[in-house]
Amino acid sequence: MIDAVSLYTRAFINPKRRGQFIEGTCPVCHGKIWAHIPTTTFNCRRTSCILSSGSQKHKGNAKLFMEIMNITDSFDITEPSNINKQEKYPKVSIAQKNEDITTHQHLIKSYFAERQADLLNTSYSFPSAYRELLLSYGFSFNTIKKFGFAAMLPTEEQREFPSLIIPYYDDKGNIIQFKFIRYFNKLKRKQSKEITKPKFIIINNTKIELNNKNLTYNAWNIKNDDSPILVVEGELKAELLTQWGYTAIALGGTDPPEDYKSLIAERNIIIMMDSDPAGRDATQKIIKQSKDALSIKTLDLFPDSVSKADPNDIIEFSKIHKENAQEQFKLIFKHKPVLFKEHHELQEGKILTLHEILEADTDNTQSWIIEGIIPNEGVSIVFAPPRIGKTFWLIDICYAITAGTEPMDAPLLKPKQTGRVLYISLEDTLASFKERAQHLKLSNQTANKLFHVATNWRPFQNDSGINDIQRFLNEHPDTKLVIIDTYVTVKSKQKDSSKASSYEFGTEELMKLRKICRTYKTAIILVWHTTKATMSLEIESINKDNFMQFAMDSTSLTASSDSAIMLFRQAQRNNEGKLLAKPKTGKVIELKVKYDESTCKWSIINEFSDLAKYADEQELTVLEVIYTMNEASQKEISKAVKLSDKQLILTLRSLREKNFIVKKLSGKYTIASEQLKNEIHKRIKNAIKPKKKDNPTEKIKNETHSTIHNPNSTIQNPNSEIDNEPF
Repeated sequence: MIDAVSLYTRAFINPKRRGQFIEGTCPVCHGKIWAHIPTTTFNCRRTSCILSSGSQKHKGNAKLFMEIMNITDSFDITEPSNINKQEKYPKVSIAQKNEDITTHQHLIKSYFAERQADLLNTSYSFPSAYRELLLSYGFSFNTIKKFGFAAMLPTEEQREFPSLIIPYYDDKGNIIQFKFIRYFNKLKRKQSKEITKPKFIIINNTKIELNNKNLTYNAWNIKNDDSPILVVEGELKAELLTQWGYTAIALGGTDPPEDYKSLIAERNIIIMMDSDPAGRDATQKIIKQSKDALSIKTLDLFPDSVSKADPNDIIEFSKIHKENAQEQFKLIFKHKPVLFKEHHELQEGKILTLHEILEADTDNTQSWIIEGIIPNEGVSIVFAPPRIGKTFWLIDICYAITAGTEPMDAPLLKPKQTGRVLYISLEDTLASFKERAQHLKLSNQTANKLFHVATNWRPFQNDSGINDIQRFLNEHPDTKLVIIDTYVTVKSKQKDSSKASSYEFGTEELMKLRKICRTYKTAIILVWHTTKATMSLEIESINKDNFMQFAMDSTSLTASSDSAIMLFRQAQRNNEGKLLAKPKTGKVIELKVKYDESTCKWSIINEFSDLAKYADEQELTVLEVIYTMNEASQKEISKAVKLSDKQLILTLRSLREKNFIVKKLSGKYTIASEQLKNEIHKRIKNAIKPKKKDNPTEKIKNETHSTIHNPNSTIQNPNSEIDNEPF
């Protein structure tokens, strides 16, 4: 005699018991096969297999299986007594009658006691799989018991979709709601969404309503103290954090429930949604609904995560760190939460008090395309004598913005923002512009597709050309820079030629362009010429104090622009020259430059000759420490400098933004370029120059003079002092 369990266990390859099912590898096609013990039915999932129900005219049972497999033993249809019968579990069904869940607490307690026993103890069932899942997440048996987790075995139509039941409690410990969670098999989870969720649970033939209210989970465990409340998405995440000793609540999704506002009122909260785009969007949504909180912080466990496939929540964190997860989270919880401050943008055109302006969270630092030279959201004027190579310089700048490279091969000038550019070259033809690009060897095809060129443009008269710029920016919102070379070819013509009218007219047009810059968050460069007298000037006669006066008829341009930039060189001086920039905010930049006629490229001569121009004392100190160590971690730098942790972090961030240092994969910092290393070396060398030996004769004279004026002083042996003089 052979029973169903013995039959399929012997016949299947690598059989495994799954509750009422036995699963394994098909002995015919080696695909996946299962058998249902109570009905003795079987089915191979490969439809082409002879053991697939799709290939049989009737539903396969044990007798048919024995015929196909040529098994001659007699079959006992009676199921063995040691099989774990699933029929003992209360069923879930949909009903019409409503019952109050709180009046059946005695039934519910016995129901969960039975389900928990099965969840924790049964060896061959779906509840066992849930137990292993919870333990792999880092849950303890005590937590499973405390929160009342239970395993749900479904009805016939839901047999493929077992559920984990999570009860909701009130402050008196009564169960007020259930939540059903299905985890296993992505395909099954997708299919299970199509099944109507049960509205009633039947316990001892009593229908008990399952509430569908949107309630905050774990609210009953909120401590009445000053501890912060962690706000997470899912129930299991809140339970794991509670196990670790934190106060945590779950929203059951990304929309705060009705009782959320009252729970977090006048409390410090830390919002910790999943570290993916959807989770970060949810964080912003929750912040808006948390205005009653005393303070709001956000915590991103995986800040580098960019997709749902990446590790992105506390459960994944626990699985990664395993037994060290609680200690690792403790460190993150102490240092990583970011304080949120309500954002009030400054609205241009609105009348505000000085207090409102100072309290606004709008970043008070200037945003740059090229730091210190070309401001973002502003109009810059570039002026230079004719035919010195300014167009080549501007093309190099544009290419650096599209490709993310360093113009003039200078790390200091690397663009802070990259994207699309529009170069309106009105003194070139397309053929001549192509020749310029070939001279500069602009080979990055991806970057070149972001580099737009126009050699014809409507004049700005009656705003026609300005409207064309707006039209381009509407079509290409990622544009970072628009260059008009030269501005005089499109500049509106004024009717009144008086000087006062000229200034007013020029300023009005610049204001229109500046408005475009702010609206589209882009920068505009207007190319201009210098006066004729500039051609005969020596390099030394042009400096940061007087260079703006050399712009041709430019009082309105230089006065109204957000940055005035001059490029100048002398052929008689080996094509050496200067690049000067004076932005409205920030200090004047003066760089020595050189033009190479063979490559048509500009370069900076001794870019870091005066480091103090580009770095403050704190930054210089940190640079010297990193240079001395060759490479250094933040901890090593902290030991060598007298800065707080916050000051050091800000200093390192500033140096990285200026491209002075780079962070290696090891986490250590190093100097970005050899040129910068040489300048730091010179700076250190100059700072520790040995003192010169004193002239003994002069020293005796000085001491004799000192003795005459101070009779109580004594003259020491000058030779002994020389011997002790440090070198």
